Amino acid sequence: MCTVTYLPLSDGCLITSNRDEALARDRAEFPAAHDYKGQALLFPKDPRGQGSWIASNHASSVCLFNGAFEAHVPSPPYRHSRGLIPLEVLSHSTLDEFVASYSLEGIEPFSIVVYRPGVLQELKWDGQQPHVFNHDAGQPHIWASATLYNKEVRAQRQRDFEAWLRTGPAFTQAAIVGFHTQGSEDRDNGLLIARDSGLQTVSVTSMKHTHGAPTQMHYQDLVTQEHRTQTFEA
Repeated sequence: MCTVTYLPLSDGCLITSNRDEALARDRAEFPAAHDYKGQALLFPKDPRGQGSWIASNHASSVCLFNGAFEAHVPSPPYRHSRGLIPLEVLSHSTLDEFVASYSLEGIEPFSIVVYRPGVLQELKWDGQQPHVFNHDAGQPHIWASATLYNKEVRAQRQRDFEAWLRTGPAFTQAAIVGFHTQGSEDRDNGLLIARDSGLQTVSVTSMKHTHGAPTQMHYQDLVTQEHRTQTFEA
Protein backbone atom coordinates (compact mmCIF):
# COMPACT_ATOMS: atom_id res chain seq x y z
CA MET A 1 0.00 0.00 0.00
CA CYS A 2 3.02 2.26 -0.05
CA THR A 3 4.59 2.05 -3.53
CA VAL A 4 2.24 1.47 -6.46
CA THR A 5 2.91 1.10 -10.19
CA TYR A 6 0.60 1.00 -13.17
CA LEU A 7 1.54 -0.54 -16.52
CA PRO A 8 -0.84 -0.39 -19.50
CA LEU A 9 -1.52 -3.52 -21.53
CA SER A 10 -3.20 -3.79 -24.91
CA ASP A 11 -6.22 -5.39 -23.22
CA GLY A 12 -6.00 -4.10 -19.65
CA CYS A 13 -3.32 -3.22 -17.13
CA LEU A 14 -0.98 -4.35 -14.38
CA ILE A 15 -1.27 -2.70 -10.96
CA THR A 16 1.43 -3.68 -8.46
CA SER A 17 1.82 -2.66 -4.82
CA ASN A 18 4.46 -2.97 -2.13
CA ARG A 19 2.88 -3.12 1.31
CA ASP A 20 5.00 -1.53 4.05
CA GLU A 21 3.71 -2.41 7.51
CA ALA A 22 4.84 -2.99 11.09
CA LEU A 23 6.09 -6.55 11.50
CA ALA A 24 3.99 -6.84 14.65
CA ARG A 25 0.79 -6.45 12.63
CA ASP A 26 -1.03 -9.67 11.70
CA ARG A 27 -0.19 -10.84 8.19
CA ALA A 28 -2.83 -10.38 5.52
CA GLU A 29 -4.64 -13.39 4.13
CA PHE A 30 -3.76 -14.55 0.63
CA PRO A 31 -6.00 -13.15 -2.15
CA ALA A 32 -9.38 -14.81 -2.42
CA ALA A 33 -12.90 -14.02 -3.61
CA HIS A 34 -15.00 -12.37 -0.89
CA ASP A 35 -18.55 -11.14 -0.83
CA TYR A 36 -18.91 -7.44 -0.01
CA LYS A 37 -22.40 -5.97 0.01
CA GLY A 38 -23.62 -8.68 -2.35
CA GLN A 39 -20.75 -8.27 -4.82
CA ALA A 40 -17.89 -10.71 -5.42
CA LEU A 41 -14.48 -9.03 -5.02
CA LEU A 42 -10.94 -10.38 -5.22
CA PHE A 43 -8.53 -9.09 -2.56
CA PRO A 44 -6.03 -10.05 0.15
CA LYS A 45 -7.85 -9.40 3.43
CA ASP A 46 -6.30 -7.48 6.31
CA PRO A 47 -7.53 -9.29 9.44
CA ARG A 48 -7.44 -6.15 11.57
CA GLY A 49 -9.67 -3.88 9.47
CA GLN A 50 -11.33 -6.61 7.39
CA GLY A 51 -10.53 -4.60 4.27
CA SER A 52 -7.64 -4.39 1.84
CA TRP A 53 -5.31 -2.07 -0.02
CA ILE A 54 -5.85 -3.69 -3.43
CA ALA A 55 -8.99 -5.23 -4.92
CA SER A 56 -10.83 -6.02 -8.13
CA ASN A 57 -14.29 -6.82 -9.39
CA HIS A 58 -15.17 -7.81 -12.94
CA ALA A 59 -15.24 -4.20 -14.14
CA SER A 60 -12.62 -2.26 -12.16
CA SER A 61 -9.44 -2.58 -10.12
CA VAL A 62 -8.30 -0.31 -7.30
CA CYS A 63 -5.21 0.19 -5.14
CA LEU A 64 -4.89 2.36 -2.04
CA PHE A 65 -1.80 3.86 -0.39
CA ASN A 66 -1.55 5.88 2.78
CA GLY A 67 -1.52 9.67 2.89
CA ALA A 68 -2.52 12.35 0.40
CA PHE A 69 -0.10 15.13 -0.63
CA GLU A 70 2.18 15.37 2.40
CA ALA A 71 2.68 13.51 5.66
CA HIS A 72 -0.07 14.15 8.20
CA VAL A 73 -0.30 13.78 11.96
CA PRO A 74 -2.68 10.88 12.78
CA SER A 75 -5.71 11.94 14.80
CA PRO A 76 -7.58 8.79 15.88
CA PRO A 77 -10.16 7.55 16.46
CA TYR A 78 -11.26 7.28 12.84
CA ARG A 79 -14.68 6.26 11.58
CA HIS A 80 -13.36 3.08 9.99
CA SER A 81 -10.23 1.60 8.46
CA ARG A 82 -8.95 3.01 5.16
CA GLY A 83 -8.87 -0.61 4.03
CA LEU A 84 -12.63 -0.49 3.50
CA ILE A 85 -12.29 2.33 0.96
CA PRO A 86 -11.23 0.09 -1.99
CA LEU A 87 -14.24 -2.15 -1.32
CA GLU A 88 -16.56 0.83 -1.08
CA VAL A 89 -15.19 2.32 -4.31
CA LEU A 90 -15.89 -0.96 -6.11
CA SER A 91 -19.44 -0.84 -4.75
CA HIS A 92 -20.04 2.20 -6.97
CA SER A 93 -20.15 2.24 -10.75
CA THR A 94 -17.60 5.06 -11.07
CA LEU A 95 -15.15 6.96 -8.89
CA ASP A 96 -17.10 10.16 -9.46
CA GLU A 97 -20.24 8.47 -8.16
CA PHE A 98 -18.34 7.30 -5.07
CA VAL A 99 -17.02 10.80 -4.35
CA ALA A 100 -20.47 12.31 -4.78
CA SER A 101 -22.30 9.84 -2.55
CA TYR A 102 -19.84 8.55 0.09
CA SER A 103 -18.84 10.72 3.04
CA LEU A 104 -15.11 10.59 3.84
CA GLU A 105 -15.45 12.58 7.05
CA GLY A 106 -13.63 10.84 9.87
CA ILE A 107 -11.38 8.81 7.53
CA GLU A 108 -7.59 9.09 7.73
CA PRO A 109 -5.97 10.67 4.63
CA PHE A 110 -5.30 8.32 1.74
CA SER A 111 -4.79 8.08 -2.01
CA ILE A 112 -6.46 5.50 -4.25
CA VAL A 113 -5.84 4.59 -7.89
CA VAL A 114 -8.88 3.37 -9.82
CA TYR A 115 -8.78 1.61 -13.20
CA ARG A 116 -11.65 0.67 -15.47
CA PRO A 117 -11.32 0.00 -19.21
CA GLY A 118 -9.69 3.02 -20.82
CA VAL A 119 -9.91 5.14 -17.65
CA LEU A 120 -7.30 5.72 -14.93
CA GLN A 121 -8.15 8.03 -12.04
CA GLU A 122 -6.72 8.91 -8.66
CA LEU A 123 -8.53 10.16 -5.57
CA LYS A 124 -6.66 11.92 -2.80
CA TRP A 125 -8.45 12.58 0.47
CA ASP A 126 -6.48 15.08 2.58
CA GLY A 127 -8.81 14.89 5.57
CA GLN A 128 -10.72 17.99 4.46
CA GLN A 129 -11.76 17.48 0.87
CA PRO A 130 -11.43 14.97 -1.99
CA HIS A 131 -9.24 15.69 -5.02
CA VAL A 132 -9.77 13.66 -8.21
CA PHE A 133 -7.14 13.45 -10.95
CA ASN A 134 -7.48 11.92 -14.40
CA HIS A 135 -4.37 10.13 -15.66
CA ASP A 136 -3.41 8.83 -19.10
CA ALA A 137 -4.37 5.15 -19.02
CA GLY A 138 -2.02 4.51 -21.94
CA GLN A 139 1.12 5.49 -20.01
CA PRO A 140 2.99 3.89 -17.06
CA HIS A 141 2.74 5.57 -13.65
CA ILE A 142 4.25 5.25 -10.18
CA TRP A 143 3.08 6.56 -6.80
CA ALA A 144 4.46 6.35 -3.25
CA SER A 145 3.01 7.06 0.17
CA ALA A 146 3.43 10.63 1.40
CA THR A 147 3.11 9.26 4.93
CA LEU A 148 6.28 7.16 4.68
CA TYR A 149 8.33 8.90 2.00
CA ASN A 150 9.17 12.59 1.73
CA LYS A 151 9.04 14.60 -1.48
CA GLU A 152 12.67 13.91 -2.37
CA VAL A 153 12.31 10.15 -1.92
CA ARG A 154 9.12 10.12 -3.98
CA ALA A 155 10.94 11.99 -6.75
CA GLN A 156 13.73 9.40 -6.64
CA ARG A 157 11.10 6.65 -6.95
CA GLN A 158 9.92 8.33 -10.14
CA ARG A 159 13.46 8.54 -11.54
CA ASP A 160 14.15 4.89 -10.71
CA PHE A 161 10.92 3.83 -12.42
CA GLU A 162 11.72 5.87 -15.52
CA ALA A 163 15.22 4.36 -15.66
CA TRP A 164 13.68 0.87 -15.45
CA LEU A 165 11.27 1.70 -18.26
CA ARG A 166 14.17 2.85 -20.45
CA THR A 167 15.62 -0.68 -20.29
CA GLY A 168 12.63 -1.81 -22.37
CA PRO A 169 11.20 -4.40 -19.97
CA ALA A 170 8.35 -6.69 -20.93
CA PHE A 171 5.13 -5.57 -19.28
CA THR A 172 4.56 -8.81 -17.38
CA GLN A 173 3.84 -9.61 -13.75
CA ALA A 174 7.26 -11.25 -13.39
CA ALA A 175 9.03 -8.17 -14.72
CA ILE A 176 7.19 -5.60 -12.60
CA VAL A 177 7.46 -7.74 -9.45
CA GLY A 178 11.19 -7.85 -10.18
CA PHE A 179 11.24 -4.05 -10.19
CA HIS A 180 9.30 -3.87 -6.93
CA THR A 181 11.60 -6.35 -5.17
CA GLN A 182 14.98 -5.06 -6.27
CA GLY A 183 17.23 -4.69 -3.28
CA SER A 184 19.34 -1.71 -2.26
CA GLU A 185 21.52 -0.65 0.66
CA ASP A 186 18.93 1.94 1.68
CA ARG A 187 16.88 0.11 4.30
CA ASP A 188 14.87 3.25 5.09
CA ASN A 189 13.82 4.43 1.66
CA GLY A 190 14.60 1.69 -0.87
CA LEU A 191 11.84 -0.19 -2.64
CA LEU A 192 12.23 -2.87 0.04
CA ILE A 193 12.45 -1.24 3.45
CA ALA A 194 13.42 -2.66 6.83
CA ARG A 195 13.48 0.27 9.22
CA ASP A 196 14.72 0.10 12.79
CA SER A 197 11.20 1.02 13.92
CA GLY A 198 10.00 -2.40 12.75
CA LEU A 199 8.39 -1.08 9.59
CA GLN A 200 9.15 -3.41 6.72
CA THR A 201 8.00 -4.26 3.21
CA VAL A 202 5.94 -7.33 4.03
CA SER A 203 4.41 -8.22 0.67
CA VAL A 204 4.14 -7.47 -3.03
CA THR A 205 0.84 -7.86 -4.86
CA SER A 206 0.53 -7.69 -8.64
CA MET A 207 -2.91 -7.59 -10.23
CA LYS A 208 -3.43 -8.26 -13.94
CA HIS A 209 -6.77 -6.84 -15.04
CA THR A 210 -7.71 -8.09 -18.50
CA HIS A 211 -10.92 -7.03 -20.25
CA GLY A 212 -13.32 -9.93 -20.65
CA ALA A 213 -10.92 -12.42 -19.09
CA PRO A 214 -10.15 -13.58 -15.52
CA THR A 215 -8.27 -11.16 -13.28
CA GLN A 216 -5.04 -12.63 -11.96
CA MET A 217 -3.61 -11.56 -8.61
CA HIS A 218 -0.10 -12.67 -7.71
CA TYR A 219 0.84 -12.32 -4.03
CA GLN A 220 4.30 -12.62 -2.48
CA ASP A 221 4.58 -12.74 1.30
CA LEU A 222 8.11 -11.41 1.84
CA VAL A 223 8.17 -12.48 5.49
CA THR A 224 7.38 -16.17 4.95
CA GLN A 225 8.58 -16.26 1.31
CA GLU A 226 5.26 -17.84 0.28
CA HIS A 227 3.92 -17.09 -3.22
CA ARG A 228 0.39 -17.61 -4.45
CA THR A 229 -1.58 -16.64 -7.57
CA GLN A 230 -5.37 -16.39 -7.49
CA THR A 231 -7.57 -16.20 -10.58
CA PHE A 232 -10.88 -14.38 -10.47
CA GLU A 233 -13.26 -15.57 -13.16
CA ALA A 234 -14.90 -12.88 -15.28
